[in-house]
Amino acid sequence: MKKKVNIKDIANVTGFSIATVSKVLRNDPYVKDSTRKKILEVIKTTGFVPDEVARSLVMKKTTNFIGLIISDISNPFFSELTLGVEAEAKKRNCGVIVCNTHYDEKEERKYIDILIRNRSLGILLATPTINDPNISFLKNIHYPFVLITRKVENIDTNLISVDHFKSAKMAVNYLIQNGHKEIAHFTSPIKVYGFIKRLEGYKSALNANNIKIDEKLIIMNESSLKGGYESAETLFRKNKRPTAIFASDDLIAIGAMEYFKKMSYKVPEDISIIGYDNIAISGIYLINLTTVNQPKYEMGEISVKILLEQIETTTNFKPIKCILKSHIVERGSVLKRYDL
Repeated sequence: MKKKVNIKDIANVTGFSIATVSKVLRNDPYVKDSTRKKILEVIKTTGFVPDEVARSLVMKKTTNFIGLIISDISNPFFSELTLGVEAEAKKRNCGVIVCNTHYDEKEERKYIDILIRNRSLGILLATPTINDPNISFLKNIHYPFVLITRKVENIDTNLISVDHFKSAKMAVNYLIQNGHKEIAHFTSPIKVYGFIKRLEGYKSALNANNIKIDEKLIIMNESSLKGGYESAETLFRKNKRPTAIFASDDLIAIGAMEYFKKMSYKVPEDISIIGYDNIAISGIYLINLTTVNQPKYEMGEISVKILLEQIETTTNFKPIKCILKSHIVERGSVLKRYDL
């Protein structure tokens, strides 16, 4: 019988102490990158699984819940996503434990460790940044997980998402087709796949239509009502008056609309705006926001199906990538400028 690799073996092979190997497994931020890389490479080649994780995987059939880690529980996008997760999990007689990170990787890791210790069947993550080390950890220990709307660079994982680049390009083209050429973009500086790809899609649409990119029209702030309000305020302080704005999510768009209302600007007569996500409140009469729909509920349902398929596949499981279609929901926040 092949000898099981343990943490002492990893220490002997790498030349580092058991304490250092343990720190890498805990994702301790104070370990040097070169040290972390060497230890993780050995872990990957040996197939080492920490005892705590091994116990969890062996006993997974005695548990009956999955973990869902989200970035911001106050954002309705995540609330609607959670409803889809819960609905599908209920069909499978699974419970769901929801964890909120506030976009903090350390909080994310804390919840990952808690879910592993308590032997969750697997983890759904709508949190990672593009270089999130926690995803490398999960991949290296072979723990079942699915990324929702978030992609991590250079790691092959389960993924459920829309094509954020194409969706953003579609939104900006919609504005251009309605006569807008001076288009601002409100987004977040957080390095997550969706925001990065939406910015790229915005620039691509402008380039394709021979519209010069003005970096002063790209405003970054937090993804929230407050962030949207402050982005609009920042834009107007620069004495920039675009005819339209593409916001990276609906909360940013609605926050910007609040600023315009305060300053007595009318939407869409004075300035048009298109959002992204199609959260429920974007459709109420007083907001009436034109936006890009992400099938949030469906994403939640499918993420559970993918996770359980991985759990039930004991050998040769290949990561599943499911890219859903998005579309524009036309409401009343974009003016058709027939004069241009």
